[in-house]
Amino acid sequence: MKRMIKTGMVAMLAGISLLACTSRMAAPKPRLGSPVHHAENGFILLDMEKIDAAFREFKMATEIDPGYSAAYLGMGLVHAFRGEYAKGRIALETAYLNAADRNQQVAALAGLIRFYTIGNMRIKSEWLSEAEQAFQRAQTLDPEAPAPHFYMGVAYKKAGRYDAAEKAFIRVFEIGKGFVEAADREYTALQRLKVTLPR
Repeated sequence: MKRMIKTGMVAMLAGISLLACTSRMAAPKPRLGSPVHHAENGFILLDMEKIDAAFREFKMATEIDPGYSAAYLGMGLVHAFRGEYAKGRIALETAYLNAADRNQQVAALAGLIRFYTIGNMRIKSEWLSEAEQAFQRAQTLDPEAPAPHFYMGVAYKKAGRYDAAEKAFIRVFEIGKGFVEAADREYTALQRLKVTLPR
């Protein structure tokens, strides 16, 4: 009987220990209805090209928290996809001004690079130069942030500057903190594109 109790206690302690480890390892999820939750939904919908649904999510996030930077970043990108470039620029400036920390500032600047890539010549003829300026600002804040390198690579690819794009994607691999899979897809597509170019 004592042996059964001892075995049971060991099993119970092991179970509690396992639960404690897994609860520490699991990342906290944003609460339903929070601005973080709505913004995350918005970015998922944006990736799925459900522009209007994404905008509704970002708008809800700003209604809950009028100072939430990521929501304005998302709205700025939606405006870019809609061709509403003046509104998009204002939203992205608001995202930067409302940034709570350096990471949010870098995210807003990466969003600005993406904004210029989406609109490119429709925004202004020097769109690539504007994207590069946003990239340089992001570099001064955090040279190891992968998002600015990735989106600058996409911008260079869009502009036909393939060697610069390749270097930007390679830098994402070197940093290794995110955007690696996306950079790999872009890099592979770029290699295929370069093979078809006249020498």
